[in-house]
Amino acid sequence: MRAASALIVLWAVMAVAEDRSVHLYVSADRTQMTAAGTAIEAGVRAALRAAGDSLAGRPVRLVLQDHRGNSRRSRRHLEAFAEDSLALAMVCGLHSPPVLDNLDFINKRRVLLLDPWAAAAPITRPATGENWVFRLSVDDALAGAHIVGDALAQGYTRPYLLLEQTGWGESNERTMTAALVAAGEHAAGVGWFSWGLSDLGARLLLRDVLASRADVVLLVANAPEGAKLAAAMADLPPEERLPMRSHWGITGGGFVRDLGPDRLSRLDLRFLQTRFTPASGPTPAHQRALESARQAMPLAAQTFEDLAAPAGFVHAHDLTLLLRAALEQSGWGPNMAATRLRVKAAFEDLGQPVQGLLRAYERPFGPYVPGTPDAHEALGAGDLTMARYDASGRIGIEAAAGRRRP
Repeated sequence: MRAASALIVLWAVMAVAEDRSVHLYVSADRTQMTAAGTAIEAGVRAALRAAGDSLAGRPVRLVLQDHRGNSRRSRRHLEAFAEDSLALAMVCGLHSPPVLDNLDFINKRRVLLLDPWAAAAPITRPATGENWVFRLSVDDALAGAHIVGDALAQGYTRPYLLLEQTGWGESNERTMTAALVAAGEHAAGVGWFSWGLSDLGARLLLRDVLASRADVVLLVANAPEGAKLAAAMADLPPEERLPMRSHWGITGGGFVRDLGPDRLSRLDLRFLQTRFTPASGPTPAHQRALESARQAMPLAAQTFEDLAAPAGFVHAHDLTLLLRAALEQSGWGPNMAATRLRVKAAFEDLGQPVQGLLRAYERPFGPYVPGTPDAHEALGAGDLTMARYDASGRIGIEAAAGRRRP
């Protein structure tokens, strides 16, 4: 009898806890870009675990979704969020098109979207109406100029742009071209490719690159297509190979695995990253965050350096800390729609600084109105850098660009 009563009490306690739980959605590509999807989930879980898996006194349940880079699947995820009376916020993942193609829905339905990866500049800059997207990640309004500047600083003057045929690629084509024009240079050529690029397609694109007499390739690609193009470059005779300067999309999937260590060793490859650690390497706080994530989910990484997509981990972690701070400032509303309004207002006017892994954030966001295009961007140009893979495939941040080798 006592045992039965105890079970009833336990069930009642669990039911009350479940009733008070809130839902935090994570909608990312967990099929093709597993490294990025896993890193983002781990970053969110690390920040939550450090807070007792709760936000402002209420337990949090993650709702994990896999949009596979497909905008229609992403739309279904957003619709599910909009119909969920317990939905607090959604964390998106790698790929800009699933956000860009659904931006009107996001803002009209007031989906509080936290962006730790998708980089296309228009994501946080709607032409009209409200802005419900807050980004702590690379911003292509700055990324293209940074990649171009890195190449020019090394003495290259004839860059060839290789870009994926998506809104993300088009965004970078505009910013890279503008940066070249501002520097008094121009592209030797521009080549476009679609997802699913074949080995032959990659070789044909490089034939055009070589014919243009370019001296460097500026690449905007995700891991599968990036690996195809990098492999085709590595397979060229040494005297024909060109250095490659890439956007960070290649780090979100199995780029190193698909390319292989031998081909990687033949390449002069640098790629964009944020300063997710100091140049000297991870701090004890980075390792503690990883340990928190390992307590919350299965992870192969034993140390922070083992993470395949560390920037995604850090960005998602820090965004979750900012969400916690905004919610503690705003308090809970009478329902979740009202709470999201309060949290959005708090995001735009955070009263206390928040110490993250990447840096300290003091009023990282502001009200979005005409004339303040960067209001929902937590990071700036000073947070960007370039990196390389070491021989084991780990990402190492470089302090500065050196001059090209003669």
